Amino acid sequence: MLTCPSCKATHIVKYGKTRTGTQNYKCRECGRRFVEQPGKKYISQETWAQVDKLLKENFL
Repeated sequence: MLTCPSCKATHIVKYGKTRTGTQNYKCRECGRRFVEQPGKKYISQETWAQVDKLLKENFL
């Protein structure tokens, strides 16, 4: 059974879809919106290095 990640309530309703097509849910108790199994996205060290470099160039 699906439960709210915040308050652990079980009174959950479907609440549309995300931009990627994943089902959204809403807790009737606390009002939090969430997806059942969120995907974790990791940013590589190379990407962080590129972001740092570009930020430093922009601010100098």
